Amino acid sequence: RLLTEKEYSINEILVVSFTEATASEIKSKIIERLILALKTIEVFSINIKSPEIDIVLKEWVELNITSKEVGEYITSLLLQALERIDTADITTIHGFCSKTLRRDAIENRFNLNPTIEKSSYSIINEIVEEYWKKEILEIEISELKGILNTNFNRKNLIQVLELMENDVNNIFKITFNEINIEKSLSKQLYSQIDKLWFEFITLWEERGKDLEEYFVKIANHLKSLGISDTKPYSSKPKKDRYKLLNDWIEEHKKTVRPSYFQIRSQNLIGKYYHPKFLNQLNIKNKINFNSNEIQPLLEIIGELSDSPSEFVWEHAISWTYRELKKRKYKKGIISYSDLLKSLDPGKKHTNKTIEETNLNDSIYKNLKSRYKVALVDEFQDTDPLQLRLLEKAFGDKEKHLLLMIGDPKQAIYSFRGGSIDTYMKAREKADQIDFMNTNYRSTKSLILILNKLFNKGLIRSKLPAQSLKPGSSEIQLNLNGIKEPLKILNLIEPNQKEIKAITKLESKSKIEEKIPKVIASYLIKLLNDNPKDISLSDICILVNRHDQAKSIHASLSKVNIPSQLVSNEDVFAGKGAQILQIFINCIVNPFNTQALALLACSELVQWGKEKLNKSKYNGDFDSLSSKFQELSKLFPIIGLSGCLSNFLEETSIADLSQRGNLLSDLYQTSQLVDEQIYKQEFNILKTSQWLSRQRHQINEPIPDE
Repeated sequence: RLLTEKEYSINEILVVSFTEATASEIKSKIIERLILALKTIEVFSINIKSPEIDIVLKEWVELNITSKEVGEYITSLLLQALERIDTADITTIHGFCSKTLRRDAIENRFNLNPTIEKSSYSIINEIVEEYWKKEILEIEISELKGILNTNFNRKNLIQVLELMENDVNNIFKITFNEINIEKSLSKQLYSQIDKLWFEFITLWEERGKDLEEYFVKIANHLKSLGISDTKPYSSKPKKDRYKLLNDWIEEHKKTVRPSYFQIRSQNLIGKYYHPKFLNQLNIKNKINFNSNEIQPLLEIIGELSDSPSEFVWEHAISWTYRELKKRKYKKGIISYSDLLKSLDPGKKHTNKTIEETNLNDSIYKNLKSRYKVALVDEFQDTDPLQLRLLEKAFGDKEKHLLLMIGDPKQAIYSFRGGSIDTYMKAREKADQIDFMNTNYRSTKSLILILNKLFNKGLIRSKLPAQSLKPGSSEIQLNLNGIKEPLKILNLIEPNQKEIKAITKLESKSKIEEKIPKVIASYLIKLLNDNPKDISLSDICILVNRHDQAKSIHASLSKVNIPSQLVSNEDVFAGKGAQILQIFINCIVNPFNTQALALLACSELVQWGKEKLNKSKYNGDFDSLSSKFQELSKLFPIIGLSGCLSNFLEETSIADLSQRGNLLSDLYQTSQLVDEQIYKQEFNILKTSQWLSRQRHQINEPIPDE
């Protein structure tokens, strides 16, 4: 309608989705729709039976194709759109930002051609390693053990930096005024612990006994209210905890203050006097036990236990995050979040050159003139910055159409800053709201049951859920053991059902431990009941976390049900990818004895040490080398998966069938690699290098779309 009724050029329409996959799918759907419209116009104009079309397209044809001449004109508009489809902006929000920055930089003759990286992991890892050597390993071991006794470690620091890098709305502020990232961390840390220790022993001397007596009073008060659980406090303590801690303090007064590790290891501080336990009792019993007299002592106990670690965290984040920005700038690298930040109309950029400021000022002017329509898919995953950008560029309803499509039930990108609140605010501002409530993907029986499931809406998010109308034809599943399209497996044992009302539910972790076995048992029965009607490839298991997938994967393996983890991250980190790397290296150089020996002794070929030694004399090793010489010639013709199949067919592979998971991982990884070979026209050496980067999580620049 935009192309024909409004007569907009396809280059005046911006289509934005959240992932490259959905953007690509939308482009394909647009092409299919344009072709179907052209075919329909053709048959409509000559009065022959039209192809099977939906009611929306049928109504459009009847409304617009009023004559042969009009049909020909509209056909010319649609053909023009098809010809220009590859230059149309159908992309992700990040691809749109990248293209906008580069396009405007070229138009204004500015030098702005950075490398866009999907992830800054490799730089972050490098910076954290450097910081660890420069600052962390300089801390005295007795203090460092205490720091590492908390949640501070290299892995967590890398994860925090990645989260900060990905969250465009992140604002980090230092809370410790004493921190100076230009100076040695260790000296600042010792000074911080010294100060806290002095404040602690001063207040303890004044109020330590009062604090213990106050805890006893709290326990007595709870008992009088009929509350039996007063832990960790007792109305009649068997130990004199005040004396025990006081003796420990006095001992250290005579010598030197305890190290941070000794402080963290002192159970009376960490598991009794720490204020978190009083806070937990306050929340649990909805009573405020805080006292102005003992509050300063409680606070300093909490700070002594926790703030040295927090001090290190803030120093580490401040130094590494600043260094990350510096190195990215020096290397000419920007991340996806940087793209969005650079276009944020609601943020003042103080460190910009005049050229960059002029560029940013001209961008929105050019965007407003370049596009007349912006269609935003998957809007439920939009963050506040993206909304500001869209509203700034296309918010003038007199000149632009901003159409946003989203379903709050599908919001999955909160870790990137996506927010339901953003969706709701945009929804409130909308001039018109239409519901897309006809589902063409699922059967009628499933839709009717799902409507019941969402009858009360999204309870936690307090959002209503529209009932869906089934738009597809019903395909009945005639399987033994399956009568309904949605089945809930009850984990309560049959003999417990009569008393389930009084049965205490198990913890979440205990339930999760049961699920892999339950799924394995259910699949065995399902497959046995339907040997001809269902195969393993018909079954998909969806989980919330990678570790859950691994547990189910392992459980299925134990009962000889082959499965594969459909996750690039897990696959590239697994055993299959490691063996495939060796396999590829053998194709790269069939005469590389080290690579051949590694493959021979791997789980794929399984030669033992004795067989490997004998192979160098009986010709088996030469045969293996010859095989890879042959595969190196076949690789350009049959690809990696073909080479793997060829090798497995002609080689004696001991026991591999008993470990179907390894085989499925090998094939899954090889298929992913084959996709890149096709897309990027890799030779075998480039293939080996690409897989190596994926395995070691070294991310490379990626295309805009």
